[in-house]
Amino acid sequence: SDWGGADQLHGGALTRLATAINAGVDMIMLPGTWSVGGVPSMSWAVFARHLHHAVELGSLGIPRVDDAVTRVLRAKLAAGLNISSASSAERGRTLRDALDALPDALPDA
Repeated sequence: SDWGGADQLHGGALTRLATAINAGVDMIMLPGTWSVGGVPSMSWAVFARHLHHAVELGSLGIPRVDDAVTRVLRAKLAAGLNISSASSAERGRTLRDALDALPDALPDA
């Protein structure tokens, strides 16, 4: 999403989060101090709780979350971004192993 984009949707924080992810947003960017119309952006801790709760309620499916995570990790791997403290060779091997272990039903990014 754009910086704070999910916060600009209608509804409460949990609804905005589920709506954005279900609509195809793979990575929610939470600025933390952002405010639109007096509604502050949620913190990462609140985001994690809402994500878990949205899955528990059925407003957000695990396959959609897995798809988003897979696409973000594939993009980071392709870009060679530093995603851990391991060496680049170890990091690439670990991420490739994780992606290889994902279900075949997930589409390639």
